[in-house]
Amino acid sequence: MTTPSSTADLEAWLDGASGRVVLRQATYWDVELSRPDGSRDAGRIHFGRGADRRFVEATFALAALHTTHPVLLEHVEASATLFVAAPVDDVEAVAGAIAVAIHTATSGWRTLTDYRDRQPPVETVLRAGFGHVMTAAHSVVDAVMPILERAGAVPHLVDTSGPEATCHHRVLVLGASYIISTTFRLEPRSVPRGPS
Repeated sequence: MTTPSSTADLEAWLDGASGRVVLRQATYWDVELSRPDGSRDAGRIHFGRGADRRFVEATFALAALHTTHPVLLEHVEASATLFVAAPVDDVEAVAGAIAVAIHTATSGWRTLTDYRDRQPPVETVLRAGFGHVMTAAHSVVDAVMPILERAGAVPHLVDTSGPEATCHHRVLVLGASYIISTTFRLEPRSVPRGPS
């Protein structure tokens, strides 16, 4: 196999294969791929420092590199911070509705915890009636705003940043796991002997 040197080559190498992540480090993951024809490949996928990544499980049914994806919303849209200024009556129901709205807006790829930045639980804010609810892409905040309005929480929105002029971020999706980075590079590796 020739060494992939461009994003198109990495996309072709992945080509919807299944496989597993065999090693995770701060700036690379080692991956073994299994193809429908029974062939196998192995490679070290390097990515930039500070990359956003989430590891869910080692095995994956599908590998792909995307330039548009729900986890990239924060990189292509303006973001906003949402606050409330009044308590709600049914805290658990409102928190649950917020969770569902975020799940829907991100196709299940993000949760409220992803947008809380180590803040106290949102139930605490809703009960107290003041404070930070979340900071997220505008489309995600827009999905949550009507829930807070209906609950009487008096939501306030503060625009916190504009979108990047050009989004150079990509997301490498390996099943439910992903890595967001501006750069990816593949280093082919030897395929281990034995069953995959």
